[in-house]
Amino acid sequence: MPGSNLYQQLAEQVGAGASRVIPRIFETLVDEREATVLLAASPPATVGELAERTGFAAADIEPMIDPLFRKGLLFKSRKPDGLRYYQKHDHPCHPFP
Repeated sequence: MPGSNLYQQLAEQVGAGASRVIPRIFETLVDEREATVLLAASPPATVGELAERTGFAAADIEPMIDPLFRKGLLFKSRKPDGLRYYQKHDHPCHPFP
């Protein structure tokens, strides 16, 4: 499967790279484009930065943000330079390395 490496990368980012199950859970939750956006949200980024990192148009990323947030996969943080999006493991308050 072409996108399976994306899901494996997501599992590695959350500290579950050795798991055979976690990549399959990600595959169930997000499509390949959403997985690409999640991977690009490390380190935290604005929609414009996500667009640069993924090669997707910002207008294509915008509608992905809310569903990813509702699934608990992407979070928002207001910063002086604008709204930034990140995966939970990237937040400075996250207790795990």
